[in-house]
Amino acid sequence: MHKAYTSKQEINKLFVQYLVIAACHLIEATASVIAAAVTEDIPPNRRENDDNYLFKRELLGICLTMAPWSVPINFSIKPIINCFGSRQHSTRAQLIFQEAGLPDGCLNIIHSSRESTPSVIEKILADSRLRDVCFSGSSTLGRQMGRLSDYYLKPSVLEVS
Repeated sequence: MHKAYTSKQEINKLFVQYLVIAACHLIEATASVIAAAVTEDIPPNRRENDDNYLFKRELLGICLTMAPWSVPINFSIKPIINCFGSRQHSTRAQLIFQEAGLPDGCLNIIHSSRESTPSVIEKILADSRLRDVCFSGSSTLGRQMGRLSDYYLKPSVLEVS
């Protein structure tokens, strides 16, 4: 994970190690709660920091989750792991999940230019197999995601800057 994260970055190694460790803890914590929900166990509804959460098992099918790329990895990883139950990342970031045993086709990294992104997003949202949209990113792209999600009747959660 460290190699994938630092391949395109020129930042302090200790800071990168901290971010990678934080992301790993976030993955482990989310996986434990999702595992409890999937096995029909009732997860606790209160955490030490008084955050409330509730997981309901509901099969959605294909979901589009767009994680931000221009923030530290622990912010980028959150929408991705929530879909299962940084600075610009290397294309090798997908290998982290493959090495962990995630089946092919569950996580795809799509690259597009600023100019082609609107048409790429519209093609994806127009697909009738897509059931849900989760977006974190710029307000410009967020507006487009909101309009297209409404037009194609896709439930969506948008977190825009």
